[in-house]
Amino acid sequence: MTFVFIRNSIFLFFFVLMFSMPYFTVAQDVPTQTAEPPIKRILVQNITLDQPYISVSPNLFYPLDEVLYIEGRGVPGATVTLTLEKEKPDDQPLKFTAHVDSFGEWVVAERTFLSSGVWRVYARQELGDEVSERSNPRVVRSVVTGINIFGYQVKYVVLAGLFLLVFLLVMAIFFYFIRKIGKLKRGLFAHQLHETEDRVRENLSSIRKELMAELQELANNTQGKQLDSDEVQKRDRILRRLEDLERDVDRDIDSLEKKI
Repeated sequence: MTFVFIRNSIFLFFFVLMFSMPYFTVAQDVPTQTAEPPIKRILVQNITLDQPYISVSPNLFYPLDEVLYIEGRGVPGATVTLTLEKEKPDDQPLKFTAHVDSFGEWVVAERTFLSSGVWRVYARQELGDEVSERSNPRVVRSVVTGINIFGYQVKYVVLAGLFLLVFLLVMAIFFYFIRKIGKLKRGLFAHQLHETEDRVRENLSSIRKELMAELQELANNTQGKQLDSDEVQKRDRILRRLEDLERDVDRDIDSLEKKI
């Protein structure tokens, strides 16, 4: 029994060894590979800025009365350059800059002078080395309500007020001299009137004396006698002439005095 057990054990050992040999391999030196650190790949992409947008601009602009106010939107942190070009290039373009805030809004509010005519407004934004294209233009029509005098812009309303003031001053001076001349004329006329009145009264006095002399002569010739009809008519005629002469002289003098 013991012999049979040993024989069977040896036989089983070789049987297992025979079938297990294909699964045993000779160890070979295999070079080990160390893990390389991952390569960082940085993708550099050119950023293309969009055109800024002009949202508010005036259709009519009165440079002597208003402030030029333009606002719009852009990339936060960018710098917006606003360019105003006249439709007929007889004036130099104007440029203003504004910064875009964190909300993407920018504002230009400047007191500037734009000559009369049609102006086109363009906006361009810049961020770092990138510059956008110009935006679509907005049209602003400038209306100048004044005139340039020695480099100063003077409004038509102010000019009209100055002309009115000068006109009133000239009219006041004119009427002053007219009144002054009138007074001088009236004074001269009154002086001449008084001189004429004195001469007339002197002549009237001499005529009165002559008429009184004729009456006295008539009275002497008819002393103690009754006057005939011719002598009475002569006396009455002399008295009427004297009364008419005095009345005419007084009337003419009063008429001249009223004209002074």
